[in-house]
Amino acid sequence: MLPIGSELSVPRSFYLHKGAYLGEGRVLHNHSERGEEVVTLEQFANGGAITVTQYGIEDMAAFFARVAETLANPGRYDFIRNNCDHTVNRLRTGIAKSPQVLAWGCATLALATTAYLLLRSGK
Repeated sequence: MLPIGSELSVPRSFYLHKGAYLGEGRVLHNHSERGEEVVTLEQFANGGAITVTQYGIEDMAAFFARVAETLANPGRYDFIRNNCDHTVNRLRTGIAKSPQVLAWGCATLALATTAYLLLRSGK
């Protein structure tokens, strides 16, 4: 039995797709083509293995208020500003953030800096 509000993850090619468990086998996620929507656990998994990344939620009333706001005005998917990570964190905490985008950004910056330094040193 999954606790309501849990953050669920399914591995994709280069990232973890995330959703928030609403109960009764339903997940709110942000699909790259359809935006924020509610789907079944099976649809969310899309053949992958679901992992619970964060269990439950502290403030159930605030969580469901944010779910209602999201369903009343679902957002479109945007890799940088509104991806599945942003959606789940906003629902669970009220703060839209994406640790995965931050990690990708840091890795890109590190690679670019290394390339620049190597080119500058003539190696």
